[in-house]
Amino acid sequence: MIDIGVDWKCDFGEENIKLTDIESGRGRLMEFKVFGTKECPECKASMKQLDFYLKRWEVSDQVGLCFYDMETVEGLVEGAYNEVVKIPTTVLVNTVGHLARWEGIVPPAVDVKLYLSDAIMERREKVA
Repeated sequence: MIDIGVDWKCDFGEENIKLTDIESGRGRLMEFKVFGTKECPECKASMKQLDFYLKRWEVSDQVGLCFYDMETVEGLVEGAYNEVVKIPTTVLVNTVGHLARWEGIVPPAVDVKLYLSDAIMERREKVA
């Protein structure tokens, strides 16, 4: 587990539900990948804001949130794969590929909500 000093952890173990498990009904529609360091205030702010958005819009079961520490081997490998050159960098991916990218900023709520609109609407339909 990677702990960034707040409440978010990313499990790289095999028991972790992968984004690609969506066909089995176990996976998630999308995933936010936040790349940063433990000491970076903007990185922590990105994680807190995204966590808040996902809980507020009740889509945390459909949209994953994962922090990659760019001071670790795992973080550097994933960062290289996602062409991260600036922190924080937030990448939104689905089973097809990258949907959105924010570099050096906390993703604005209006942008996040736009990309999550299908998941939010699906959630509302299930509740209704």
